[in-house]
Amino acid sequence: GNVGIMCALTVLPMFLAAGAAIDFARFNAAQAQVQAALDAAALAAAAAPQDSTLAKRKQIGEATFAVNMTGGNVGNMKVLASFDMQNGIVIAKADGDMGTSFMKLGGINTMDIKLQSEVNSLTNKKAEIALVLDYSGSMDDPVKGGAKYDLMRKAATKLVTSLENMDKDAVKVGLVPFSQYVYATL
Repeated sequence: GNVGIMCALTVLPMFLAAGAAIDFARFNAAQAQVQAALDAAALAAAAAPQDSTLAKRKQIGEATFAVNMTGGNVGNMKVLASFDMQNGIVIAKADGDMGTSFMKLGGINTMDIKLQSEVNSLTNKKAEIALVLDYSGSMDDPVKGGAKYDLMRKAATKLVTSLENMDKDAVKVGLVPFSQYVYATL
């Protein structure tokens, strides 16, 4: 009898905990999609031609955001995106609420999504390039002209040299060696 009463008392908290986990997983998936859409929109607004007005950049950002928000994990969730530009930086913000399913039983009807993304505009025509260089065992395989590793090294050196010759201050180059793991280097 006591076990039955204890089980009855713990059913609701266990159900709420399981439901909260499901709602939280949905929230994380929706938040990831909104962040990806916001990043793409900020990049599109920043990549607009240099003579673009703020209104034109906003229009480009909003259109890109709307396209990337269709389908996926957000369903029919309403998310408002805003775009601004300060000192050559496009600042994109997204604000929305995701309705909960199971957490409503605990009195939580929505979960807030508030995200931000910042992207430098192309006003200075500067570029930041990251080269991911494959150092895995397959790069030892021979191809016409030598081993893949040697050809990759020569091509990367040629690219970096030609970029430096254009304008050293306009280009930043980073190298990321890749094997079984990625080791970021500065």
